[in-house]
Amino acid sequence: MRANPAAYRPALARTLNNLGNLYSATQQHQQAEHAYRGALTIRQQLARESPALYRSDVARTLTNLGALYRATQRPKEGQQAYEDALQIYRTLAQENPTAYQPDEARTLNNLGVLFSHTGRPREAEDAYRNALDLYQALSRDDPVAYRQDEARTLGNLGTLFSQIQRPQEAEQARREAARLLDATGGGLGRTY
Repeated sequence: MRANPAAYRPALARTLNNLGNLYSATQQHQQAEHAYRGALTIRQQLARESPALYRSDVARTLTNLGALYRATQRPKEGQQAYEDALQIYRTLAQENPTAYQPDEARTLNNLGVLFSHTGRPREAEDAYRNALDLYQALSRDDPVAYRQDEARTLGNLGTLFSQIQRPQEAEQARREAARLLDATGGGLGRTY
């Protein structure tokens, strides 16, 4: 390690990110943020040196920070982290849609949750609909892999519609989510 400490930076960043995940899961939020920020700093340096290899790692850590900020009631910081991750994933998805559209959709769904929880229903709906469009396209190619994500996003839309007094749209979204789950074996085997 002393001969070439830079060679260990990717492993250190991965370990810090994983440590952040552990701390986050055990509600040790300050330690999680410290670990994520350490991972992010290293990953950003690596991405500047070799973007093709490390941009997705930067986005992954930003997504983790976004979730941490959302959980700790810091919506502005959460939104910024998610939007920064989304920008990276969109660029990567243009280069390799199969690999990165799922991450783009997941980040949009996370943004929708953040917007929904902070009283921004219009932005939440836009984020959910954009995520849903991506998941529907992904599900056409690989229903087993993406139908549950599509259903989850529909469920989030249904919850949002209920909150903003759009009961018919809430019912429609939830029925479609149930249909998708039932069709993939995740339902109860009955028609809704």
